Amino acid sequence: MTQTPLNAKTISELSNPGEGSKIVWDTALRGFGIRLTKASKTYIAEGRVLGRKRRVTLGRSDVLSVQEARREAKKVLGKMASGIDINAEKQEARARSITLLEALDEYLKSRDLKPATAAEYRARLKANFPDWLAKELKAITPTAVVRRFDKLTKEHSPHVANGAFRVFRAVYRYARAYTATDAGNYTLPECPCQRLSDLKRWHKPSRRLDHLNDDQFPAFFEALSQSHNPVFPDFMELILRTGLRRNEAATLSWEDVNVKAGTFTIRAEIAKNGNELVLPMSDQVRALLRRRKEAAPGAEAVFASATRYDPRKSLARLRESLSCEITIHDLRRTYAIQAERAGTPYSLLKRMLNHSTAGDVTLAHYLTGNDPETLRTYVQKVSDMIDKLAGITTGNGKVAHLKSH
Repeated sequence: MTQTPLNAKTISELSNPGEGSKIVWDTALRGFGIRLTKASKTYIAEGRVLGRKRRVTLGRSDVLSVQEARREAKKVLGKMASGIDINAEKQEARARSITLLEALDEYLKSRDLKPATAAEYRARLKANFPDWLAKELKAITPTAVVRRFDKLTKEHSPHVANGAFRVFRAVYRYARAYTATDAGNYTLPECPCQRLSDLKRWHKPSRRLDHLNDDQFPAFFEALSQSHNPVFPDFMELILRTGLRRNEAATLSWEDVNVKAGTFTIRAEIAKNGNELVLPMSDQVRALLRRRKEAAPGAEAVFASATRYDPRKSLARLRESLSCEITIHDLRRTYAIQAERAGTPYSLLKRMLNHSTAGDVTLAHYLTGNDPETLRTYVQKVSDMIDKLAGITTGNGKVAHLKSH
């Protein structure tokens, strides 16, 4: 252990090591020293708190004079002798100052979430709490939570309010555990969302679907026709009439569409199972895509100029109109049910839904063709059945295709 009387002269004469670090201790005040590195000289104080060694950084020698550093060291060493852990106090202070955005970042890093799920959580907080992101969690009060919850309910929907605060609650609870001291003491107060529970403010979930029932098709199409979003109705109808996954529909580009041949392609990098699939269009889907092309003739993507269409706000309004918790995946299930009713063979149904055949030896080895014409009859049957259930007819009573929304 290197020791020397620490003063301005001796400190100026100390050489910085070429690599690593070196500590020189003061001969007058035990526990007071200076840490030397290649780039700096930093005052430190070292002592024991309840038998555990603790080292506290006081400041750089080009910022503090040796007299100032010695005075600070005496204070720190005195607190340590009294059982006060200065580093723990600093840690608690930092923990208490964590912001909502910082907490979200830590939460997402700690969870093995799919990229889409992580993006969904981040988008929910940014959309519903833009003014809270830079705010310290400890400053977000139960009263503020109740007010924001009521505001989201009024301006958006009960579903949006519940969903936003479920994400907020998960992030806050993680941050509270993450910032606890080594002794297990919380540095953040109880989650302010507890006030919503105490006041029984959480909205009870609406009636939950997993597919459209036969009697709901007219209301579904009527709700779509009332949408103020020019893209949303076609987006939802395409999924209902094709069984595409949300991401497959949202990322569909005009390069993937061949209206003349009546087919479209789900690229391998988009497909969940990693296999490219060419699907036939029903007449109704062909008309829908032509409608989209006319609406945005210069666009690269079918549903938006962006690479991914995000229908969340319109979906929330649709749920409110239908008074049920319909999801986009429910439309895919509905398509599968109608395809079964249409008598689609199992092997073809799996292709229509682009399900993996990895666990089915027969399908994987003998039914690997990608000819869309083998599916066209059943794809058309499904669209015609949907029209019939929705009551979409011409003047003479025959089932017709949707013209517009």
